Amino acid sequence: MSGLVLDTSALHAYASGTSIEPGAILTLAEEDPEQQVWIPALCLGQAQLELAGTAAATMLDLLFTEDRDIHVAVYDAATSRRVARIAARSNVPLDVAHAVATAVLHRCYLVTRDPKIVSPAMPPGLEILHISETWD
Repeated sequence: MSGLVLDTSALHAYASGTSIEPGAILTLAEEDPEQQVWIPALCLGQAQLELAGTAAATMLDLLFTEDRDIHVAVYDAATSRRVARIAARSNVPLDVAHAVATAVLHRCYLVTRDPKIVSPAMPPGLEILHISETWD
């Protein structure tokens, strides 16, 4: 695997501070030049919607400062077709399907706090990094 894809639940955990794991994982990934970090546009949008009007929304902006090398996976026409097919076949929300499609495309681990939602859409060979609420 060549990197990480953070889904909506991982972004929410990072921004709200309910888990320190996403921040730690991001720090480790950024120290390795071989690792890429991807955030699907639909996951970012969903996380921004869920956190709108809270202090946590500002934390999402910190992911995209000049000193960070984090990529946003676009949601263009070609991507929308792939994502819609994954969502329809697996009966998952579009943001989840976009996370899976991004992880497949870039051959990355999918970082999530909610593997039950992601698992139905995961193809064989794609790996999940399940983050917990805390490091207890």
